[in-house]
Amino acid sequence: MDGKPVYGRVLRESILDVFEVEHARQVFEKRYGQLADSQWAGIKAAIALIQAMQKQDPRHLQDYIKFQAFAEIGAEEELVKELLNVFKSPEAQKKLTPMLETVRGLKKRTWSEESAKLTDRTAAGGGFAVVSELLWQLNRMVRKAQFVMYFDRSQRKPLPAIYCPDAGTGLAAMIFNRVPTPRGLGVCRRPACQKSFLRVRPGQQYCSLRCGNADRKAQERARKSQR
Repeated sequence: MDGKPVYGRVLRESILDVFEVEHARQVFEKRYGQLADSQWAGIKAAIALIQAMQKQDPRHLQDYIKFQAFAEIGAEEELVKELLNVFKSPEAQKKLTPMLETVRGLKKRTWSEESAKLTDRTAAGGGFAVVSELLWQLNRMVRKAQFVMYFDRSQRKPLPAIYCPDAGTGLAAMIFNRVPTPRGLGVCRRPACQKSFLRVRPGQQYCSLRCGNADRKAQERARKSQR
């Protein structure tokens, strides 16, 4: 970059295979680097938003609102923690520590406010609002990415690529690339699971038959109790 060589790892499509195993986040971070909790929640929010657009299912939209609210709130707390790690002087610590407690104390109220804001934003304009929200989120997540040419040592020739400065941007770029394809990423619809997984068929909503059956039975019990 800027005329100087940059060495990095090539993340291929197989990167998304980590979502087919248990503890997908730990596997991904061991291979490609750490993600903040807010980044991981943001990734799941984008996946839920893609599902909401493809399935026209309002439940996926609720998943998006939940994950995105957590991402935005978590980012504020992580910022204060980062400042505490950088500024070690007693004066700075004295000012920043109460700030961290304030952010934590406001979580509940902020959660309600963020959820309401996201609900209004995605409800206005019907289906187009969901598409607009998805485009905004994906473009924001890959804003650090750049189209570049790199030298592939195995093939001994220059090839086009997308340069991503961190693991979160790399994963977002992969999700970005999978949006139009049936075999994309999903978040399990069962509330007790919500595991990330790779869909093996269009419209798949559960990571396994077990989760699908369990969720359908839970919904049936809930409907019976409301009668």
